[in-house]
Amino acid sequence: MKRDIINDEVVRAKYSPEVAERLLELYNAAVIPGEDGSSRYASYYETSLIVVKNVEKADLAVRIDKEANVGIAIAKQTVDLQNKYPYTARKVWEEVNRQLQKHGVTFTYRDRIQDKFNNHHWTIMVKFYNLKTDPRYGYNRATKGEKALSYVYSQQTVELIVDSIRRNPHVLTDLLAKGFR
Repeated sequence: MKRDIINDEVVRAKYSPEVAERLLELYNAAVIPGEDGSSRYASYYETSLIVVKNVEKADLAVRIDKEANVGIAIAKQTVDLQNKYPYTARKVWEEVNRQLQKHGVTFTYRDRIQDKFNNHHWTIMVKFYNLKTDPRYGYNRATKGEKALSYVYSQQTVELIVDSIRRNPHVLTDLLAKGFR
């Protein structure tokens, strides 16, 4: 925020003397730089733009003009991690099994037909596809101080595993032969 945005005279003209002095006092306290040269306070503003059909219900009207000189960009897009990564490892197995059963898919592991995807199969897939380190598939939700890692997984993880098994029912045996255990 630029200092000239808040003009002392304008604030005093708009508000009662008590309110104006308090606002200016708070503003001046907030803009005093700290020891590291930064301001003492920071603010986070999130603006959500939603397309509505009725212009009367909109707070802000905009239009798109490809000839415009000024551009707009998303500085940072917030992501709801619970929606992006809804599965624990056990929930992934359950969903993979549900999908495989729904499509009537069986697979082999060590030359035996399998109808259930289990923890051992999961471990092989995690290692081969790097499911814990690829942000498309997994996220460590453990807090900074926690020693134990706690991963959650995306819908893409389920789709990747189901597609791999559907394309090649021997994928787990093949990965085992390549040294993934």
